[in-house]
Amino acid sequence: MLHAKRVPKEVFEKSLKEQIQDKEIMVLSFYNAIASSSKNIPMSNAYTTAELEKLGFKWSTIGLSYLKFIKNL
Repeated sequence: MLHAKRVPKEVFEKSLKEQIQDKEIMVLSFYNAIASSSKNIPMSNAYTTAELEKLGFKWSTIGLSYLKFIKNL
């Protein structure tokens, strides 16, 4: 079973930065920092999701098995 514990934002960001070796993860981390600090700008991926679905791409539901797989990478 996958266990997660709540940590302060600063601890999470420090840990993430220490483990970044992939440029895509760096971009995700940057986006996360911007998104979590934004209070006045509503964010939505509805347009992007709709456009991707038109092209035949659909995101899979993220479940426990997916999280376990990511943990083991």
